[in-house]
Amino acid sequence: MEGNPKARSILEFLTHRNPHVVLSPDSNPNTHNPDFYWPREVRKWDEFHFENLEKIYEGQLMNAARAPRYALLHYPSILVKDCRIEDEPMTTSLITKWNDSIVSIALEAVKDELNPCIWVQKASKPDRSDHKQKVALRPDAGAYSIHEQDHRTKKERFPKDHKCARSWTSLKIRNGEHVDKRTGEWRPGRIRRNDTMPIRQAYTYSVEFGCRYGCLLTTEEAFVFRIRPRDQYSAEPGSAEELLAPQEAVKTRGLMEYVSIPWRHGTDENNDKYQKLTVNLALWVLHVLAGNHHQILDDYPDLHTEKLVLPIDMSEPTRRVGRKRSVESERDRELKCYPQKRTKTKISPDRMYLSFSTDAPSGTEVRPS
Repeated sequence: MEGNPKARSILEFLTHRNPHVVLSPDSNPNTHNPDFYWPREVRKWDEFHFENLEKIYEGQLMNAARAPRYALLHYPSILVKDCRIEDEPMTTSLITKWNDSIVSIALEAVKDELNPCIWVQKASKPDRSDHKQKVALRPDAGAYSIHEQDHRTKKERFPKDHKCARSWTSLKIRNGEHVDKRTGEWRPGRIRRNDTMPIRQAYTYSVEFGCRYGCLLTTEEAFVFRIRPRDQYSAEPGSAEELLAPQEAVKTRGLMEYVSIPWRHGTDENNDKYQKLTVNLALWVLHVLAGNHHQILDDYPDLHTEKLVLPIDMSEPTRRVGRKRSVESERDRELKCYPQKRTKTKISPDRMYLSFSTDAPSGTEVRPS
């Protein structure tokens, strides 16, 4: 912002305080669609916090964030009128001018080190040509791998949705009013409420695109999340059923792990000593994580064991094969980074949200090594 000196590191850039916003007292109803998917279990994502960032990629992530970067661009110019928010389009305008600009500059700075995906303002629609699409979908923003050059083959990696802060907040999720904190299950009647629809909408984007990460952005918080099946699925190794199992499972028995980062987090000090998650820092980290691994799996390794993948060599000719084969090869690249023993677990059919099993499997990856 005007009057502030340029940041000297990515971490300083990403932890600068967000602009002060003045919200209109009016609110509008959220998009309501009974066909939106919904996670059967919602829990706090305990792993996603500032201290744990230090361990990701064996420290390489935060080393890159703290390295001197004298060529970073200046903070975007934000006018007073940009910060008077009355509705969702105004929310999108500020997020695009401020958060998108800062995070994109920081991602560009590490494109050769960390293989991130890049924030795009016009997200694509999911490719559901093989069967009927559940709802008409297009997130407010998305992300593609920085190494994907052909727009026809780009795959969505991190869908993002924007909401006016007067119309939606995650408070009732966090305080246990909508979701039982002990079991993670929805309280009776809450899943169909209008103030629950943004959660379902963002979750549906991640499900339809086959993305493990997603988020809801307002000018009061970033609600970021990761999804997976709440129980493990048994399928033959290497079969088509195994490839599709997790993405199909989250439609009816998914788990959402979330963190809410307040918009107010940040500092006006020009240094990189701030040690809390900010909206921009969290979004930058998730764009890096999704650039390396974005597909839905039955379970995930601890964040501190995440591994960087080698970028695709764009100089090699691409052999045109069927769509199913290309999905398999991409999935295989991700699974190679998660060498785990395979276990088989029988599951029972989903019985809607009033009768869940409360036993959540953990600790083992069910994919072949």
